[in-house]
Amino acid sequence: MRKCFILFCMSAIRVLSFKTFKQHFMQLYLDMGKDKIQEVRIAFLNSVTSIRPFLELDQSSLNDFNLCLSSFLMDQTPVIFEITSSLDMKLLKLKRSINQGLLIEDEAVKQEHEQRLQERDTFEIEVRMTSDDSKNKNSIEGSSI
Repeated sequence: MRKCFILFCMSAIRVLSFKTFKQHFMQLYLDMGKDKIQEVRIAFLNSVTSIRPFLELDQSSLNDFNLCLSSFLMDQTPVIFEITSSLDMKLLKLKRSINQGLLIEDEAVKQEHEQRLQERDTFEIEVRMTSDDSKNKNSIEGSSI
């Protein structure tokens, strides 16, 4: 049942708002990492890469999560220690890819913003030109009367 709850959390964090997940499920999820049954702790460790990216924007949740993970480094169970060691590498790769994704996204946002500014400038120039043409046309018509 507790392993099912971990699977539920992996899905819920994608569907629910982070605030709702944090308020109702976060502490229970972290408690699964302290469970006395090894299979539950293994399921928790296997879920880390799915949950962690959603915690990046909330420092207190991220600190609680990291504290829970650091407790696994002291676990003497060979299977848990092995999973934890490989998990460290996965999390580093995940963090790098997230950071690169943010850099790419930032660059795309900048380019889109610059394109919109150029379009606005072009539009303003066209409006000025048409308003200047209409003023010239009106002044010509006014002088011919």
